Amino acid sequence: MKAINLLLRFILELAALAALGFWGLHAAAGTAGIALCIAAPLLFAVVWGLFAAHKAKFPPPQPWKAVLGAVLLEVTAVVLALEGQDLWAGLIAIGILANSMTVYLQRYQ
Repeated sequence: MKAINLLLRFILELAALAALGFWGLHAAAGTAGIALCIAAPLLFAVVWGLFAAHKAKFPPPQPWKAVLGAVLLEVTAVVLALEGQDLWAGLIAIGILANSMTVYLQRYQ
């Protein structure tokens, strides 16, 4: 069960990168949209790798690391909602919340 939750977490991380790229492309027109399409997922990946990843370089203490990871992933739902993708935003938000709680609780079993 733990492996399945970690796999789902990885898929949610990839979905976050895709959603941020989608948002960036549609948030601005022309070259600015392309730049934002690249910059938004890149910034997310850097912040995730530094603070929220499994082997983060500067991890905050638990439970703050779990909270930070959940909040960063919930940005996915926010940007999808901003783009009018309400169904996907809601489904991803619920999935992230459930997965974040499950992964956090499994670390202490």
